[in-house]
Amino acid sequence: NAPTIVEATAGDTQVSVVFTAASNPGAGTVSSFTVTGIASGAATGATGTSSPIVVTGLTNDTEYTFSVIAISEFGSSPSSRTVAQTPTD
Repeated sequence: NAPTIVEATAGDTQVSVVFTAASNPGAGTVSSFTVTGIASGAATGATGTSSPIVVTGLTNDTEYTFSVIAISEFGSSPSSRTVAQTPTD
């Protein structure tokens, strides 16, 4: 199952993405999560072991669409639903 994004909070050139892990991760052990933000076809991401994950290096006043996946020894989970957020100073 996919993780669930709870909220995305904008900051100066960054967005903090709060999520919950899937309620049924299957037989694997989740080792990390990757959040990806896409704007104008370009992707920027960050990886961490728990929520929240902060994606940095973003362009202020540009809307990004964020999703999160879980990584285990069996590969990647399906992607979460997307959430849009715009970093601002």
